[in-house]
Amino acid sequence: MRHNMCQLLLLFRIRSEEVLYT
Repeated sequence: MRHNMCQLLLLFRIRSEEVLYT
């Protein structure tokens, strides 16, 4: 479960960066 949370956080971060860059 911890691994899944980490992946979700990473995905969220990447999405945030994408929005910021776009």
